[in-house]
Amino acid sequence: MRVFTTVPQESLRLVPQAARAAEAERYDGIISMENKHDPFLALAVAGASTERIELHTGVAISFARTPMAVAQVGWDMAGSTGGRFVIGLGSQVRAHNERRFWHQAQIFLRHRCEHAHRFSPSAAYPLDRSHDIA
Repeated sequence: MRVFTTVPQESLRLVPQAARAAEAERYDGIISMENKHDPFLALAVAGASTERIELHTGVAISFARTPMAVAQVGWDMAGSTGGRFVIGLGSQVRAHNERRFWHQAQIFLRHRCEHAHRFSPSAAYPLDRSHDIA
């Protein structure tokens, strides 16, 4: 069994001590979620403050970012943490997406498919858009 914890996201100044404490207590990983704050910032600080603990986004909202932006932050985080970063992409419920991000469901689904394609092993092949919603 693997055990994960979180670190404070409301103040990045609290993250180094919390991350070091989690590592000292032998947690397997730290998870940050996209609730009120960006999930990557706290993990970047935690990564700079620790040596072995894994760093995961519990979920980063995929359609709020372009595939390129996600790939770049993932590459940078993995490189700066020695490969300890694991990205978790996901969505929210439709009503939340439309209220918070002003995205219509059809746009969201198309964007989500693009993310899935860009990060899949088959990304070298053309994207099949035959399933797109009109």
